[in-house]
Amino acid sequence: MKRLLLKCLSRSLALLSVLFCWQILFSLEIYNPFLIPSPLSVVSAYQEMLISGDWQNDVATSLNRYLYGLFLGVTTGIAFGLITGKTRTVALFINPLFNFLRSVPSVALVPLAIVWFGIEETEKVILISWGVFFPVWLNTQIGVLEVESEYIWAARSLGSKNLSLLREVILPRALPNIVSGVRIGIATGFFALTAAEMTSSSVGIAYRIFLSHQIFRTDMMLVSIITIGVLSLILDTIFMSFVILIFPWLRGHSK
Repeated sequence: MKRLLLKCLSRSLALLSVLFCWQILFSLEIYNPFLIPSPLSVVSAYQEMLISGDWQNDVATSLNRYLYGLFLGVTTGIAFGLITGKTRTVALFINPLFNFLRSVPSVALVPLAIVWFGIEETEKVILISWGVFFPVWLNTQIGVLEVESEYIWAARSLGSKNLSLLREVILPRALPNIVSGVRIGIATGFFALTAAEMTSSSVGIAYRIFLSHQIFRTDMMLVSIITIGVLSLILDTIFMSFVILIFPWLRGHSK
């Protein structure tokens, strides 16, 4: 508990330091206030968005899309990572394709996704899952490949078959890599969400950034940008708390 309190205190002090420096720079008038408004202006814009209900509506809509895409990307990423990590023949065929596809950013796929799926929710969920899938797949595969052969031989000598070998040896040893992949996927999923909402949406956090840009409201833009960062941090914290609760030996990966 003491360590947790110190951690929260250090993060709060860091945040307050940033806000203090930001306000000082604004007060000194060394830059155009239109480009970067003061922290108080951002807070005022946040209150305005709260009163109108825009912020709540944007967050609820974006989170709904994001969580569906995150679930799809994580589950398929782990499944394919286990397959390509464990079966070399499959990896020979799939890895070159996946390594090519993972270099294609989600934003480049938006026009094609609109043609294929329209501008409904399916298109956005697919793009988010695309952004999540590849880091999860790659880290899972690496985790499986790094399982020492001695553990596998020992398990087989004790009579472990494929399913029990996967459950009792491979997954526990690959778990740190899988966790790292999911944490990266949580962040990259928001990249894809931003690309999808800015180009094919009429509601959402990233859409609000685009709309604020059109009406020259940099304060509202910053509110939405900060919201994305805070949501990503909250989801990562929730995920790691859940992981540590079930697998206490992974506590070191929460830093």
